[in-house]
Amino acid sequence: MSTSPTTSGAQKGQILSPFLKALRRISDGLLAKDLTAMKFVCQDCLPEGRLEEVTTGIDLFKLLIQKQLLSEESPDILYELLSEAERDDLLKKFNKLTGLDEQIKERAAKDATKQQHFAMGHTPQQPIRHPEPHQLGALPSPQPFVRIAQQGQGNVQSMLNQQAASRVHQEGISVARPVNDNTASGSNTGRRQAPDETPVKRVASSGSSSSQSDEETPVKQVYGSGDAAEGINAAPTMDDNTSMELPGSPTTSSELASSMANLSLSANTNADSTTPGSDTLEMDSSGEGIAAGYQAARSHDLSSEDIVTDSPDQEASQAKPQGVASRIDGSGQLSSAARVASNPNVPASSTGAIPKQKLVVEASQAKPQGVASGIDGSGQLSSAARVAPSPNIPASSTGAIPKQSPVVNSTPVRNPERASFPTRRIIRTFKTHFDSRKGTEINLREYQKELAAPGIEGQNYIICAPTGCGKTMTAAAICLHRHEQAKREYKDFKAIFIVPLHSLIQQQTDAFNQIFPEDIVQGISETENLEIILAEYDVVVLTAQILLNALNRGSLHLTDLSMLMFDECHHTTLNHPYNEVMKRYLAVKHGREGQEDADSLPQIIGLSASLGVGGDDDALDHVKTLAASMDSVLVKEVRENIDELNQYVKPPVKNEIMAVPGRDENDMFIQTVVGIMRSIERLVFGNEKPSHEQGSQQYENWIVLKKMDAEKESRRAVIIACRYLREFNTALIYYDDLRAIDALDYLDEKLFHDDVPQALTQIEKRCIALYREKEEHLRNLSMLEELDDIPKLTALVERLVECYQKNPDSRGIILSKTRAATTALVNFVREETKLRGLVKVDRLVGQGKEEDGYMTDVSQQTVIRSFKEGKDGKDGCNLLIATDVAQEGLDIPECNFVIRYNFVSNEIGTVQARGRARAMKSECYLILQSGSKVEQRELKNQEREEQMKKALDDLNRIPEDQFWAEIKARQLELIRKYEDEKRRKKERQSTHMADEVEVVCKECNNLVCNGSQLIRKGTHFISTDPAFMDRVEIRRFRRAQVFRDTDNTGVVFCGNQTCNVQYGPLIRYKRGVPMETCALSCKSMLFRIPGVQGLTAFRTWSKCTFPIDQEPY
Repeated sequence: MSTSPTTSGAQKGQILSPFLKALRRISDGLLAKDLTAMKFVCQDCLPEGRLEEVTTGIDLFKLLIQKQLLSEESPDILYELLSEAERDDLLKKFNKLTGLDEQIKERAAKDATKQQHFAMGHTPQQPIRHPEPHQLGALPSPQPFVRIAQQGQGNVQSMLNQQAASRVHQEGISVARPVNDNTASGSNTGRRQAPDETPVKRVASSGSSSSQSDEETPVKQVYGSGDAAEGINAAPTMDDNTSMELPGSPTTSSELASSMANLSLSANTNADSTTPGSDTLEMDSSGEGIAAGYQAARSHDLSSEDIVTDSPDQEASQAKPQGVASRIDGSGQLSSAARVASNPNVPASSTGAIPKQKLVVEASQAKPQGVASGIDGSGQLSSAARVAPSPNIPASSTGAIPKQSPVVNSTPVRNPERASFPTRRIIRTFKTHFDSRKGTEINLREYQKELAAPGIEGQNYIICAPTGCGKTMTAAAICLHRHEQAKREYKDFKAIFIVPLHSLIQQQTDAFNQIFPEDIVQGISETENLEIILAEYDVVVLTAQILLNALNRGSLHLTDLSMLMFDECHHTTLNHPYNEVMKRYLAVKHGREGQEDADSLPQIIGLSASLGVGGDDDALDHVKTLAASMDSVLVKEVRENIDELNQYVKPPVKNEIMAVPGRDENDMFIQTVVGIMRSIERLVFGNEKPSHEQGSQQYENWIVLKKMDAEKESRRAVIIACRYLREFNTALIYYDDLRAIDALDYLDEKLFHDDVPQALTQIEKRCIALYREKEEHLRNLSMLEELDDIPKLTALVERLVECYQKNPDSRGIILSKTRAATTALVNFVREETKLRGLVKVDRLVGQGKEEDGYMTDVSQQTVIRSFKEGKDGKDGCNLLIATDVAQEGLDIPECNFVIRYNFVSNEIGTVQARGRARAMKSECYLILQSGSKVEQRELKNQEREEQMKKALDDLNRIPEDQFWAEIKARQLELIRKYEDEKRRKKERQSTHMADEVEVVCKECNNLVCNGSQLIRKGTHFISTDPAFMDRVEIRRFRRAQVFRDTDNTGVVFCGNQTCNVQYGPLIRYKRGVPMETCALSCKSMLFRIPGVQGLTAFRTWSKCTFPIDQEPY
């Protein structure tokens, strides 16, 4: 049987192929246009029919693998495809994930060294030929090693001369092998004595022994001639200094001087560094070298101890470095105290001769200058040397060390704990909380360190700091510190970073990956299994609903996690998924109080730029409740480093409200549409007049209430009329802000192209006829309309022209209330002659079905990338028209201005919108109608913003004990409400018998199913009635929407041809028994319940008064 090319490259012991995992990562990073380009160039090698089925990168890669065009051994076609799509970033990512980049760097380093060597006129030496295993004979076990301790804290001041550096590079490269189980696992501890190794004693050069001072392994202390003995702690644990392990065997001590000097060269290519590092190098006795990891080229001096392992004889190096200040004198004697482990094969009277051994050390980034190596000019070690037991070393050796030729292999490893190969690499122990094992230092600003301090200590708290100050990076630094701390303590660590919007997942994942090692952080969507991802990654970025679904399934528990981080944590209120997660947290905490494992819950960190004031306008009370919900001991602001914060986060230089007049009250377009609406009102309401004027939000609220009453009373004519009245009212609202043609386009889409029923009722025919009578007149009015007739658009154009003429490189955002409004504004900007040549515009809205005006994740990322490129980019833009999705969380740097176009949310939104303008001397504007409700709301928001600031000041003045007492009291109240809510839900759902309830269409009252035929399957509610699918109309998608457990394959409508109600999406279950059915929307249903007059509406399925069984997948 032939082996699949996709798995042949997986290393022995690995379950998942790195090649396949790399392809999955590449697929996640592909944009829609990338996939289109890749499919286009594959037309000649793949069937057209199969290409049409390709919707993701994974689909394309599977097809190429099946056709044997792509494999781990032959990935050439992948390189071509990524190059064609101009995605060099993904090409580099693939090389990094598969390890190819390390091979490329290694070859480049060798070539550069050889070129440098030849340029200096040196003759290249022949590469070392290591003997085959059968030529080496039996190796001793356990593997012996020699430790040479170098004391002192000073850094090496200079590098080896160029001749020594060149020779070192040409000696060869080898792969490390574990010394023991501890080192193989990536432990930070040093080598422990093997069970069959002989304990050693401290002896002077004359052979007399001294008292033992070791806690773990007794060793001999050997004093070199002429130097006083120094007390050396023999405990074999790594400290903050450098520890190295090298193969050792008998040569002369002067050759060890060469070896140690060159070893220093490899471990210290940054001699000017003032922060000591902590590295461990290892070599096995067969000469198969040292593995160096985590930026070995940047590692620090050997300021504490250099560890050398011994092994059987190999050929001695012929070349010796010149001009090296060493710690071994010319006679080969150790110049200071040396510890030599006893060995049964070494004569007791030996003076320190060590067998020949070739040390292989690759100094890949050596500088061509001499090094003061810690070995003095006489060849004597100037500090103590520890020699572990070896069968080839005399027990009374005084430190004579034979010839050795140094070569160091500095192959970096990203994560030693996860390495599949049985070797320990160089491990950098961190000197600060903010060092990354990638070698990238997290240079937190002082105010960020101030914000991070409680998190480093493990406290639950909220970080409240301005937009753009780096809250995400602060949280990432805390998470990295806690992660490394857990690994050092051999503890598991799993963290989740929760974002409010799906569009933020990739952005925040990228932010964490800037400082975390690879294969630690991963963002996931609804299509992936959280439990599986958490088994592979330590930090996961997701939305709260994904976490809630996993908790609901019982496949994940909060106690499985080490840390929960909430981005935009002000959402932790009411029934938001953030609050649902924390309700569970508080319930678990309350249930474990007083138990031994009470502290096993994850650490909680919240992030927000503005916490809000709550519905009662009591800011201090609201913040206390939020802190209680987040189980936070404090709300942390920048207090000590406020001046530095102001240097990096500058508020807009202008924050202006542009109040303009509304349209003329006698406008003919308005009067015509209002006339149509009044005619429809008389048809269904008679002489009853609306409580508010047409074209207002208050009128829409009135219509919604009328429609709800009609649904309960089964008055279908009123239901249909209210639907038309609502659409006409929305068109008037759009007309007030936009052009007449935009309002007509909206009506045309909603009334005639948006899933119109196959058959019309009499009331629908009458409503449409009333519109058709006036349609031509309305279109003529739109043709006559001028820009000056629309005050808000006139103000917008003037502001845009001013911004772009003042700074042609400006980038700006216009925030609008609805998706339809963003589409209309984009069309207007593109068509307006005054803006031509100044503006390239694009649109950004929330995620959902594109046919409903939403965007996909891929299209969102494409637009954000385009905006970052700016006007001069190939596909760039310099103006973004967006809904509030761009107001919260998205990282859009260098935004010169923000314009809110007649759009105001709450006080939090006001702060966030202003925070979008991050460029120097940025400006913010709010265009609205003078005297409108929008203006009143904005003025109220400004008052609430001041209340928020005062509340945080008051909070910081509350004593810590008093604050925590209040928080605990509020938590008890929240837990009581949560328990009462669950109890009421259980009681409510047993009010009626399910088999007595009928579920009907909310508009035409067609039967959907019996209440007993409703079940909850996963997160969906479906009907098990076999005849249900015969009573509905199905409209299938051309391309299915793919999720983790289901695929959305279409939309299900009421089967009544005169009804236009959507029941919900058509879903296909992928787990368990295959089936396709409708995920019913509760808002599309009414319920006929015995004993209850009329029909009943429930806002959600959880509010139903009858039980609904749950069925697993």
